[in-house]
Amino acid sequence: MNDIEFLEAKVRGLEATVRMLQKTLRDEFAKAALTGMLANHGLHPDYVENTVKAAFEVADVAMEVRKCPR
Repeated sequence: MNDIEFLEAKVRGLEATVRMLQKTLRDEFAKAALTGMLANHGLHPDYVENTVKAAFEVADVAMEVRKCPR
């Protein structure tokens, strides 16, 4: 492996790390949104599934506002 191949492999590894961290950030935003939504509305069985979906929608908006690529 020459220097260029080594650096290209390093870049691919760093890009993978960035993608993983971005997913983690999105998940953290979703957890925060979900906690607030469920605290406000409770745990009615019909509500939970829709609330989880809505929490990820809120997380996506938070990512956009902060200009974080998904």
